[in-house]
Amino acid sequence: MHPSQWGKAMRSALYYPHTRIRNAGLIKTALLLWDRLEYIVPWDHFRPDYRERDIAEAMELIGTAHCPGPDEKREAHLRLEEFVKRRLPGQFYLNRGLRRLHSWGPEEPYEMYPEKLLPESWKILHTARLAGKVPDNSDYPLTEYAGLTVMSILADCCAGTTRSRVTDRGDAYATVAGLLGNHPGMPEVKKADAYAQLVPVGLNVIDASKVDLKALIRLRTREEKESSSLRALRHRYLESLETYLVRLANTKTTKADAKEIQRQFADDMKRDLKDLRTELGFARRDVVASNEIIATVVAGVGTAATWLAGAPLPLEGVTTLGGASVAVGGLIRVRNKYLKEREAILKKHPMAYLFEARSGLRRRSLFKRALG
Repeated sequence: MHPSQWGKAMRSALYYPHTRIRNAGLIKTALLLWDRLEYIVPWDHFRPDYRERDIAEAMELIGTAHCPGPDEKREAHLRLEEFVKRRLPGQFYLNRGLRRLHSWGPEEPYEMYPEKLLPESWKILHTARLAGKVPDNSDYPLTEYAGLTVMSILADCCAGTTRSRVTDRGDAYATVAGLLGNHPGMPEVKKADAYAQLVPVGLNVIDASKVDLKALIRLRTREEKESSSLRALRHRYLESLETYLVRLANTKTTKADAKEIQRQFADDMKRDLKDLRTELGFARRDVVASNEIIATVVAGVGTAATWLAGAPLPLEGVTTLGGASVAVGGLIRVRNKYLKEREAILKKHPMAYLFEARSGLRRRSLFKRALG
C-alpha cells in the first residue's frame, strides 16, 4: 500500500500469510476495528477448520474467504517476475536437497497451495530456485523467507487500496525485511505491525482484562442484530487510530518515536474517556432528577438503577403505588430522551466503542443481580 493511502481509514482488512488465523489477539483487533477480516484461500468454498470455539464464532461473524482472482494472480505474477531477477540473500534459495522430491533435509519447507498462484508463477519460482517441484495435487515447498515474501506480494495484490493488511507474523516479516533492505520486493509490514502496537493501548485504557474475546463477540453480535449506531462508533474509533498509524508506520519512525506515539495515543484516549464519562454523568443525573424517575424509585427500590443500566423495565411493578397510578408514558418519554442524548454524546468520542464493550459487562452484572 502506498503511504498516500494511509490517511484513509479502511473498514476491512486482509490477513496473511496463512489460511487459518491462530492468534486470538489479532481476532480481537479485528472485532474492534473492521467490518470484516478477509483471509486468502486457494479455491472457492475453502474454509479453515477452527477448533477453538471463540475464534470459530468470531470468524463466523467477521471472517470472509478471499480467493485470488485472475487479475490478482496476474498482477502477482508480474511482480514475482521482477522479484526473481534480482540476486537475493542466500536464505531465500532452496538447497539441492530441498529441491528434490520430498527430500527436505534439515530445513522445514514453507508450503503453499498451488492454486494461490498461476502455473507460470510456480515455473519461474522453481527456475529461480525459490520453489521446489512436486507431484500434482501437492503443495509447493519454499524456504520460509521466500514463502513469506511471496505471500506478502500476493496479499498486496489482493488487498488493493480498499483493505488494510494485517499479519500475526510480524517478527518473521521484520527479519525478511531486514534481509531484503530496500529491495523492491520487500514486504510492507510497518502498518500491519502498527495495529498490533496501538490496539492493546486502547484496551488497556479501559482495563483490557475485563474485555475478553467473548465480550467483543457479544458486542459485534449485538451490532449485527440491533444497532447501526454501534457500527458508527466502531468506525469512529478506527478513524481515530488512523492519525497515529500514519506516524507509527512511517519508515523514518524510530523505536523512541514509536514509544512516544504510543504514549500520546494512550494519553489522548484517557482524556477522551474521562470527558465521555463526565458528559454521560451529566445526562444520567438529569434523568435521575426527573419526577418520573423519582416515582419509579419510590415504587420499587433499585428499579431505576436497573433501567439505567440497560435492563428491561418491569412496568407492571411500577405502575401502582398504594393504589395510585404512576405516569408510565412520561417515564418512557424520559427514557427515550436520555437514550437519544446518550447516543449523541457517544458519537463525539473515539473511545465510545470500547466504553460500550466495557459497560456491557457492568450492565449484564447489574441485570443478573436484579433478577437474583
